[in-house]
Amino acid sequence: MTSFESVDWPGISGNVAPHTLAGYALAFDVALEAIRDAHAVELTTLLEAHAEVTRILEAQAATAEARADRAEETLRVERSRADALRAKLDEARAAQGALQAADALGRVGMARRSRSRLARALAAWRGE
Repeated sequence: MTSFESVDWPGISGNVAPHTLAGYALAFDVALEAIRDAHAVELTTLLEAHAEVTRILEAQAATAEARADRAEETLRVERSRADALRAKLDEARAAQGALQAADALGRVGMARRSRSRLARALAAWRGE
């Protein structure tokens, strides 16, 4: 004769014969339900952790994109400054060339005038 034990498992209570097929099936069902509950809790925990990691990574990506945008803007500004400085340098070189050309023309003019004076002085000495 089989004795019955009172069981009080979550979701199941009553009298069940412990060493019978029904008792083993009941114990299996209780264990399976506990595993399913634990799995659901673990899955929820993992989904929440995934959502948090995703949020953190998205924030880091946004920060990196903002830094890259600022770096690109800084690079654009520096290139503009370099272009402006090159233009000023070209202007300065052109002005220096113009000054050198003007100086050379002045020396040529002075040499021509000096020769003219000499020619006039010779002509005057010769009585021309």
